[in-house]
Amino acid sequence: MAAFEADAVVVLAAATGVDGYDGRPALDDEGWRTLLSNLDRIDREISHLVTLHPHVGTMVETGEEVERVLEGAAVSLCLDTGHLLAGGADPLDVVRKAPERIAHAHLKDVDADLAGRVRASELAYTDAVRAGMYRPLGRGDVDVAGIVSGLTAAGYTGWYVMEQDVILTSADADPLADVRASLAYLTGLASPEDA
Repeated sequence: MAAFEADAVVVLAAATGVDGYDGRPALDDEGWRTLLSNLDRIDREISHLVTLHPHVGTMVETGEEVERVLEGAAVSLCLDTGHLLAGGADPLDVVRKAPERIAHAHLKDVDADLAGRVRASELAYTDAVRAGMYRPLGRGDVDVAGIVSGLTAAGYTGWYVMEQDVILTSADADPLADVRASLAYLTGLASPEDA
């Protein structure tokens, strides 16, 4: 593991082996036992902070699957607010139930209606992203302020990674305005004594 910096965070996703994000196999009980034991083995054997990233199109996408990981393995979580909501989980609920398991955070905001259409197989994931499913922070349906507040209250000291997933539809496409809006939103969350 010499390729990692000393303070690196290793972020894992439970890839399915299937190309794309729209179809994924289901794990049976034996598959879950294998996944959970491998997560624990990786967590023990890597001398860096290891987190599991629940992500659309992976084996750990839904709230039920996140709960199964929390109950069946010791690995920490990368709380990706956008992918959790897109997968049907409430990221604030994860913060409330298991703040001690969150060791890394990706902040995204999501249009819940588009995410629901993806879960209902009415819209492909890539088409939903192209249609603006991921919104600038504060302009979607994720309670970003509640999540940051909840993690802060729980003593979270890890990184926050601001993400703006977008599909550039032309050479002139410019996501900079959305990035600036997200930064302005985050700046507004800082308390007056922190600003």
